[in-house]
Amino acid sequence: MHKQREEWLRDIDARQRNVVFPDTVENEGRFWRNIKSGKLTKTRILGITLWFLIPLGVFFSDAARRFRFAGSGSLFDRLIAAFGSWAVLFLLFGLLSLVLRSRARVALRRSNSRNMHNHKSTF
Repeated sequence: MHKQREEWLRDIDARQRNVVFPDTVENEGRFWRNIKSGKLTKTRILGITLWFLIPLGVFFSDAARRFRFAGSGSLFDRLIAAFGSWAVLFLLFGLLSLVLRSRARVALRRSNSRNMHNHKSTF
């Protein structure tokens, strides 16, 4: 019983380490796999919900403030004043994400092809 507890504590400690690069990648990969497979506890669901609701609240409160203080003008002008800077920001981050995603895929393809080539040559 004591041995199982020690093993469990070591496992928890290893999963909570986010000091070096491979550990952070492993923890993030486990997080996304759990989301994809549906292995979500109520705590995780609450955390993910807050993860999305807090930025959404900041976004809408800022947009509402800008919309109110945009002064007079057409509805379109007030909407541009409220959401324009956010739209540009989201567009830039979206483009950056797409570029990083494509670069990661290319790097993985190259790495996999090198590994396959090295693996075949060892036989």
